[in-house]
Amino acid sequence: TSHLRRKEYDKALAAARNLQKKQPSNPLSYQIEGLVFVGKQEPGAARKAFERALELQPTYLPAAYALASLDLADKKPDQAKARYEKMIAKDPKNDQLYVALAELIGRSGGSPADVTTTLQKGAQANPAAIDARLALVRYSLQRGDAKAAVAAASEAVAAQPNDRRALEAMAAAQEANGDLNQAVEALRKLATVTPESPQPQMQLAALYVRQKQFDRAYEALVAAKKLAPANETIDRDIVATLLAGGKPEEALRAARQAQRERPKSGLPLLFEGEVLESQGKLAEAEQAYRAGLKLQPTTGALAVRLYALLQKAGKKADAEAFAKRWLTDNPKDIALRLYLA
Repeated sequence: TSHLRRKEYDKALAAARNLQKKQPSNPLSYQIEGLVFVGKQEPGAARKAFERALELQPTYLPAAYALASLDLADKKPDQAKARYEKMIAKDPKNDQLYVALAELIGRSGGSPADVTTTLQKGAQANPAAIDARLALVRYSLQRGDAKAAVAAASEAVAAQPNDRRALEAMAAAQEANGDLNQAVEALRKLATVTPESPQPQMQLAALYVRQKQFDRAYEALVAAKKLAPANETIDRDIVATLLAGGKPEEALRAARQAQRERPKSGLPLLFEGEVLESQGKLAEAEQAYRAGLKLQPTTGALAVRLYALLQKAGKKADAEAFAKRWLTDNPKDIALRLYLA
């Protein structure tokens, strides 16, 4: 796969065929071979390889998925549908097959009702599995049907009460349905299920911010920081939350604490500059941004903030000179280019 990423197709093909000799019954080697031929734009050879993978393992979903893509390219969705249905007949409790079939129906122009019905069948086929239910949550949210998403997420949580994906889906569905308190409860449960991960606390904080409960958001972020003290995204969120909660001095202290913890990073100085800028202290904010750029001269986010600040301060000539110099020194940067555009 590393050869595929570098488009060294001949080496990847040789590796796949070497694996076929060592493990002739392993469908993965033929899957890799098929992907090589897809990359080389040889769909006929790719199809043969994927079909061989399915011969070795009739319920091997990666090969079926790849073949479905080739079928759709050939405008033969019925062929792909028949293949999935054949696989379902052999493995009727595999809800992932129903998910693949539902995606095919959607990609080939099928009706939302048909997609939903297929996913519901997958959920019913294996009450202990949740992939079909989670797919139904995602599909319902895409269609704007939050109530259906909540119903599907509730079934997923009932089937697997401590599953991370199910709890995340429940939180997303409840939030979309406007039940923010229920979404908070789902994220709290998720935090207890994955006590080593800062992500649930960060998601809780974001939810509290949307509810304008800034103190609770701050508490959640402090808990996240204990789990991941080197995560600068958490530092950024702490500063932003304190600022949004009307506590600029505490936000400034948090930014400077981050500087002490990571003296070689320019991002804490970005956070400090944003706080100072919000207070109208433009000269001090400019100093912070420039200090950050001294530490990390190629950080596009700092360049954008400094350029915008110079414009705000009425220093248009300085802003244009800085932008010209920055783009010359950083020809591959896209942050400032996007901002200028």
